[in-house]
Amino acid sequence: MQPAKHKLPVDPGGSAGEENRKGGTMNKRCRCSTLIAFGLLVLTQDASARGCRDAVFSVEGGLPSLSEDVGPISIRFVRHKVALAPICPARRARLRRTPRGLSVSVRWQDCEGLAKGVRLRLQTAQDCSKARGVIRTGSPRAKHRFRAIREDGDEKRRRPRRLRTGFESTLEQRGGCGDAFLFASNPDDTVALFFSTRQLAERAHEAGHPTTFSMDLASEEAALWVHGGENVSHSACNDALSLQTRVARELRAVSGRVTVTVTPSGPPTPWGEFPADVTLHIEDATLAPDGDPEAEAVHLDSFEMNARIGWVIG
Repeated sequence: MQPAKHKLPVDPGGSAGEENRKGGTMNKRCRCSTLIAFGLLVLTQDASARGCRDAVFSVEGGLPSLSEDVGPISIRFVRHKVALAPICPARRARLRRTPRGLSVSVRWQDCEGLAKGVRLRLQTAQDCSKARGVIRTGSPRAKHRFRAIREDGDEKRRRPRRLRTGFESTLEQRGGCGDAFLFASNPDDTVALFFSTRQLAERAHEAGHPTTFSMDLASEEAALWVHGGENVSHSACNDALSLQTRVARELRAVSGRVTVTVTPSGPPTPWGEFPADVTLHIEDATLAPDGDPEAEAVHLDSFEMNARIGWVIG
């Protein structure tokens, strides 16, 4: 006769069950904590990438290896492109999110003929408020380590300033080309005024003496408009573009008058140029957003500028 087999009692509320439950709960908590930490890391990386959108960094120092004085160097983000202003145009960059911020790598074969084989490597802070990196050039051969501070000091995209009456007093930089196109901008190129009409220089050359033209801005004879944003006049009479223009606000003249005096300054060329000096005078102009007379408008009482026209860019 075999001895009876006794089964050990199973107590769901016993210490073993309790330890199993605790262990399972701890494992679940660990898994949840890991997922939450990973999610926060991804969100942080995404925030750093979004925070660098349209950022502009001022590079401390310069590029002493360049033979020409190119002025202050800045790094400009334009969506997935990066420009090394004012020498290297916006080019698609390799952007990689890291726990420390945004890692950037971009190369240019030639930058305005001033440097060749240019390579930029950059690492931003997590909030994209500052950065550090290195610029290498193949010809002339050089290496420049730098630190950079974001110009606007804010993660958010800068909003354009509202255009106010009297803005024309800041338009210190003037230029012109063609027949006829004129522009004037403020020193940081965030506001620019443009004027365009047809065949003034050619008609003055045909007359053989200084000629004055008067036009109504409400007609189709001439166009007058204002742009606000970044590098707004960079492409005006310029075919060597190195900066990205961003127009955030446009106003067009819906009324007013312009007087243009054109003085021939040299003989016409076989390729269609009519060199001339021009004086533009604007009076009592009303500028409305997108040319809508019902929208909030800005009044331009009087503005005068001189420039050279009749030449073809390129």
